Amino acid sequence: MNTGLFVGEIIQQAQNICGPTDAAARQKFIESMGTALQYLQRNGRWLFQRKLDYIVTVIPYAAGTVTVTQGSRAVVGAGTVWTGMADRVFIGPDNNRYVISAIGSPTALTLSTPYAGSSGALGAYQIVQDRYSFPAGMQELLDIRLQYPYYTLNFIDREMFDRKFPRPYVVSFPRFFTDAEPLELDYTTGTVAGTLDTYALVGTATAWLSSNLGKFSKLVVLTGNIPVYAYFTVKEVVDDTNIKVFEAVPVAFTGRSYVGKVWRKRFQFYPIPADVYSMPFYYTEYCPLPKQESDILNVDGEFHTFFLQYIVWDFFRRNNDPRAVTYERDWMKIIEDMHAKFLSRPFEHDVQQMARVGSVSPYADTVVTGVRV
Repeated sequence: MNTGLFVGEIIQQAQNICGPTDAAARQKFIESMGTALQYLQRNGRWLFQRKLDYIVTVIPYAAGTVTVTQGSRAVVGAGTVWTGMADRVFIGPDNNRYVISAIGSPTALTLSTPYAGSSGALGAYQIVQDRYSFPAGMQELLDIRLQYPYYTLNFIDREMFDRKFPRPYVVSFPRFFTDAEPLELDYTTGTVAGTLDTYALVGTATAWLSSNLGKFSKLVVLTGNIPVYAYFTVKEVVDDTNIKVFEAVPVAFTGRSYVGKVWRKRFQFYPIPADVYSMPFYYTEYCPLPKQESDILNVDGEFHTFFLQYIVWDFFRRNNDPRAVTYERDWMKIIEDMHAKFLSRPFEHDVQQMARVGSVSPYADTVVTGVRV
């Protein structure tokens, strides 16, 4: 289904009922439709909300040997290739865990805290990844599974996690995970530019694609003729120097400093995965108030009447039109009917439906079953 045409048809019908056809009125209809979509999200787990994604665990890395010095944060490797391993966990010859704060080269890394064990050369070690990020736009986790071998993972709170697993450096089959603190990073490399009334920003000397600056991250322009702390919400990271945003650029600017605010919810394994596991999970995606028609999520055609009744009601309500009462009764009845029709479906049926509409798993021979969390 073409989202733009679908949304455009609903808005055109609303204009035919309500009267005004100017650009300002059309924008109000778009915002009302976004409000209707947010209402749906708060009042059910609808099929169109559900997104399917995968997390693939990383095998512990232990190639070569290391030289460590007590009291130093520097680690030197021999026969190692540590590229891209920042933010992982270094388990040294002393069997203690240290978060890697920086990778200087394939054979040099920096720990976040000084090495506490005895100094030594040619020592055995491991670099592991025990924390993984969910998508930036995830609103609610619905269901998560281990595909190989098949095993249901259980959420436990952080206090119970610490009580059950007081030793955080055992490497074996992952059986439990827990919410970890959100990943909050500030990315400030390079400068940014924007063209008036567009929904795109262009970077110079930036690396947005590899900086975790994903959908729904915030980008704050700090200086120049844009007001200080002007926020843009990332809609899509096209490449390292181009991003699409939800908000229109209010004033043209170029060569400005900025801060990219990266926020991701993460979870933590214990014990640390010792093999590659593929974990499919379903989640609901956060829906911002749309600024243009293409921002509105694609939905089933069966929701068409609800959206039409809702945005007409919202127009009449804002204009104190007595017809609002009738339209409010109509859309509330539609919601009641849709709850009975859509929310009574078993989870397995939803999985089949997602495959039917094109959300096909990259692991086509795998069957995902289960119940909602």
